[in-house]
Amino acid sequence: KDVDKRITSQIYVAGPLNTLLWGCESWKLTKCNTDKLMSFHHNTIRQILGIKWNQVPEKHITNKEVRGLLSNIPNIDAYIIRRTTTYLGKISRSDNNNYPKKSYSLGKPKKKNW
Repeated sequence: KDVDKRITSQIYVAGPLNTLLWGCESWKLTKCNTDKLMSFHHNTIRQILGIKWNQVPEKHITNKEVRGLLSNIPNIDAYIIRRTTTYLGKISRSDNNNYPKKSYSLGKPKKKNW
């Protein structure tokens, strides 16, 4: 409990959050899946901060406030977007014969012979 909140948030991001988002670059996220990920994210932050469920409606604690209490940690979709754009950047810089590049159609467009 005496650990600085910045360190606690860094441990959370390095451990459980990275494990949760492993491979998210290639996921097709639906609204339902995104909601479940956000729910996990906010529930975990509440557990880290020691906020009980009965305190949430009593004190009108929003998810944004909860994230702000833990070193202003971003929402989970920010992590997913960052990881996805990093992955797409790596694919775009890779060799044109690379399978992921072919499947994402990031290679040079083929010339059509009419």
